[in-house]
Amino acid sequence: MSVSIIDELSSLIDMINNSPMRNGSVKNQLIQMIEDIMVQLPTVISEAEKITKRKEEILSSAQSLANQKLITAENNANNIVTQANEKAQAVLDNNNLKEQAKMRSEQMIMDAQQKANSIVNKANEYAQRLTEDTIAKTTKMMADSEVQRSRLESDTYNYVSSMLTNLEQTLHNVTIDVKNNQQALRLQSNRKK
Repeated sequence: MSVSIIDELSSLIDMINNSPMRNGSVKNQLIQMIEDIMVQLPTVISEAEKITKRKEEILSSAQSLANQKLITAENNANNIVTQANEKAQAVLDNNNLKEQAKMRSEQMIMDAQQKANSIVNKANEYAQRLTEDTIAKTTKMMADSEVQRSRLESDTYNYVSSMLTNLEQTLHNVTIDVKNNQQALRLQSNRKK
């Protein structure tokens, strides 16, 4: 969209430069107005692209953080289970009453497993909340970005339309002036004959 508008505006500058307008000041003003439009258009597009890129970075960062928390929780749970197994094995090895040792070790393993499950559940809940919050924030940011992009696009379109209308009116007035001057020259030329 911006490339075709810039191409049209460049063509319009060429047309003005090649027009038989005598008033250089009006010609320069028209060209300056068009060049101002051409300068502002890429900035508007660049801002919209920056907002989209920032949204993607935030979502990626939140997903990475959630994954790290989940990995840490799983590692902690695995360590707890490993330690419980080691303690249970030590109890079995050192205790003459094998049955008591077995019961104690099973209890320790169950306790460790419950603790590990609790840690994993909490990590999953945290990751879920973080993901939901990030999605909500990203959705709002995207909506805000879309509103801003629409507003910028509308403002740019209105500005360009206004400039083109002014340009068209100025060209119309210049054309009338040229015709009037041509008629005056013809009348003057006829009088001399």
